[in-house]
Amino acid sequence: MALRDQRTGSETRYAARGPSWRWCCLIGSLCTVAAAWAWVLELAAQERPQRRDRVATLIHIRPPLSEALRQRVVQMARSFVAQAAREEKQPVIVFQLHPGTYSFGQAYDLAEQIVQLSGALTVAYVPQDYRDKGRVLRGHAVLIALACDQIYLAPGCKSGEANAGEENISPAVRSAYVDIAQRRRTVPVALALGMLVPEAEVWEVQTTELVRRYVLREELERLQRETTVVKPQRPLIPQGEVALFTAEEAVRLGIASLANDRADLARALGVPETMLHEDLSLQGGWSPLLVRLDEPLQERFVQRIRRRLAEELRRRKVNLIVFVLDTAEAEPDAALQLAQTIADLDPSRYRTVCYVVHQAPGAAAIVAMSCDQVILHPEAQLGGGIRTLSADPQEQASQLEPILRVVEQLMQRKGRPWSVPVALLDPQTVVYQYRRKTDGHLAYFSPREVQQLAHPDQWEQGPAITQAGRALKLSGQEALRLGVASQLVTSERELLEQLGIQDSPPEVEMTWVDVLLDALTNEAVLWALLLLGGVSLYIEFQTPGVGVGAFVATVCFLLYFWGNYLGGTVGWLEVVLFLCGLVFLLLEVFVFPGFGIFGLGGGLMVLASLVLALVTWEGLPTGADQLRELRHALAVVVSAGLAVVVLVALLHRWLPRAPGVNRMMLEPPSGQELQQIQQRETLARYDHLLGKRGKTTGPLVPSGKAIIEGQFVNVISDSGEMIESGVPVEVVRVHGPQVWVRPVKES
Repeated sequence: MALRDQRTGSETRYAARGPSWRWCCLIGSLCTVAAAWAWVLELAAQERPQRRDRVATLIHIRPPLSEALRQRVVQMARSFVAQAAREEKQPVIVFQLHPGTYSFGQAYDLAEQIVQLSGALTVAYVPQDYRDKGRVLRGHAVLIALACDQIYLAPGCKSGEANAGEENISPAVRSAYVDIAQRRRTVPVALALGMLVPEAEVWEVQTTELVRRYVLREELERLQRETTVVKPQRPLIPQGEVALFTAEEAVRLGIASLANDRADLARALGVPETMLHEDLSLQGGWSPLLVRLDEPLQERFVQRIRRRLAEELRRRKVNLIVFVLDTAEAEPDAALQLAQTIADLDPSRYRTVCYVVHQAPGAAAIVAMSCDQVILHPEAQLGGGIRTLSADPQEQASQLEPILRVVEQLMQRKGRPWSVPVALLDPQTVVYQYRRKTDGHLAYFSPREVQQLAHPDQWEQGPAITQAGRALKLSGQEALRLGVASQLVTSERELLEQLGIQDSPPEVEMTWVDVLLDALTNEAVLWALLLLGGVSLYIEFQTPGVGVGAFVATVCFLLYFWGNYLGGTVGWLEVVLFLCGLVFLLLEVFVFPGFGIFGLGGGLMVLASLVLALVTWEGLPTGADQLRELRHALAVVVSAGLAVVVLVALLHRWLPRAPGVNRMMLEPPSGQELQQIQQRETLARYDHLLGKRGKTTGPLVPSGKAIIEGQFVNVISDSGEMIESGVPVEVVRVHGPQVWVRPVKES
């Protein structure tokens, strides 16, 4: 390469060389800086603690907030923080707030305890119900939400009006809200006061530094003197009003976030959804109880389980009930009774888990769905319809209607969609997969349930998951996919390990009392009690004064009603009907002999009480099943009555001649003696009493007795009307042994 000198015109030649040394220096410098930066980052990484894995729990806070409930919430929260510290994980505590009335004192004490939970991320969560109906969190529950690090609201929910139910807010209450808001800084103080007192006028302003702030009017005036602020035309919360923010408004203001459901909340918090349930073991560990449902769910078995479960809960300190379900048959009424018993358990005291081992057909599936958590064996089968229903479609629909109505109400109480549980029983219910247009969330509803949602237009219908004319039947994997089951386990031991139970839990077992009660609810035993009781009454009437028959009859009928009472089919109505019927029968025999009104009415009342004691429904029968049950109960009672008549006829011939008994009762006349008695009665004449006067010894209705001329005579009212006891009468007509009388007015 040659360079020309501009002054002399000479050229100087240079030899060609490689890259300039300056480039080498630049590259070397960059490498040095990169190495140094990597070294700095490594040191920083070594000094900065690594982010710990998160563990989460959910704690329900329900009104009314009592001192015991506040202590329970605090104990569970502290136990969870300590447990997470031992595992070297970051605790996340979700407080699910339920709307209602909260006292300020308990709410403030709980808010103080939440603020003091060091090392834990606290979250206030207000969910919507399963039908997208919004909830309103007002009152001093707002103070508990202010004490949390984050607030999550479901779409459609509202929060505010912390002064609800209080006309005047004291300075102490106002200071408590300011104190919690300043210490937590989740919600600005101005917004906290705007939700509490109507005197607060809150403005949303923006400073020259493009910082959005929420200030009261007095603070706004000071801020305007110090710097330039941009404020809207009107205040965010005008004076005289108390704020009630929708979920969308709270998100815009930066004081809350949206969470459509627990799954959405779990994703936002970075924890598995399975963690977001209330762990009652935080109150001192699990105290489990195992209930095996391995027999057909029939009336007697279910009543025994309900009775034994109630006794165990009274006797033991239990907070976890595990139902191991494996049955081949389930009567709808009995299964629904057990499901309602499980659903009625206090969720703040008991957690219920159902493990389906092999099968839970028909209504047995509703028993599983009534528990807080459903766990299946991978090869288990759930649902598939009710096999005991009629084959006729119309009669089947009438039989299913009351059952499905109860299932729907039961699922609504549990806060769950009812379409899938109903489809497990009803072949006519069609369930579709629906996708929410706003976030793509999947759910499974019938078209009728979609119309019950608050915003049905937000759901897009997808493919059907049921087949027309066939009840839904789910395997373990299908139940897991549809959200019916929370997990799958292959053995009972694995189930207990998943629940954190190390030792074998105590079980609900049958005792000798249960054996006795099962015998008393057996149909054959009840029939025998009716037979023995009826025959014993006859013996008592034939041997008055001995009392053996009366004692045996009392014991028989007492056992009859007691057994049915424990079986759940006898109440006060049946007992009162039976006792009143007996009283009327005694009145007919000993006090008011006549047309038999008391006898007929008393007999019908006794019959009704015995029949109603065998039926499971109340009121009048409505469906085909109830009519069938009524016919069966009538057959049992009537057959027992006929057997009593036959046996009494036999005893009537044998009893007077029986050794020992013949000394307690007279043998009826027979042969020549009987003919003489009949002849004397036939020849009895009372013509000499015609025109004579006397007095009735009892009411004539229209026949009875009167004393005439010192002689007791069977008389008949001449007019056919009743004549009271002790009324003077005159004999007006005599025909053989029959005497007619008429009342005489005393002058």
